[in-house]
Amino acid sequence: MPKTNWKVKLLIFSIVITLLGFVQWESWFNIEIRNHILQNLADGELACAGIFLLVCTGFPMILNHTRGVMQGFLFFIYALLILISGIACLFSTIGPLSNWEDVNVYRNGTDYVIVQRMDYPVPIEREDWRLIRTTSPAGTFRLIEEQQNPIPDETRTKNGIEITFANKTWHKVSLPED
Repeated sequence: MPKTNWKVKLLIFSIVITLLGFVQWESWFNIEIRNHILQNLADGELACAGIFLLVCTGFPMILNHTRGVMQGFLFFIYALLILISGIACLFSTIGPLSNWEDVNVYRNGTDYVIVQRMDYPVPIEREDWRLIRTTSPAGTFRLIEEQQNPIPDETRTKNGIEITFANKTWHKVSLPED
């Protein structure tokens, strides 16, 4: 069996990284990622890095197989693609992301109901709220068993001691900070 070229291995690796970066982990698997670094990777940083790697490895392979005017044109496109994908990779790395912020946490037995507000990185008029039920309130990955959008106004308060949800009474608790 012939040995695979390292360039081909790198090209396949960059394709896999790009595809993994475009997976919407939180919508496909009913989880909430609470770690900032993992959240950035799940929100497109990994896909941008994969695209940059794909452009850096794949385009030179194409350039080696062309000649003449077409090679000059592709070289111009190559420089433009490196610039665009590099800027996108940079912005995805340093750019602020919106995420769900816990406002209140309520407990009933081993289940928790968490009232969350969307924290946008820029001032925006819109407020998004959601209510989630989970058994893992303080982990890196929060398994969401049930989600309710939009939530009633009385659950949005910052000092509610108890709420009623799913015909049960839930009492306010505090979780350790991450």
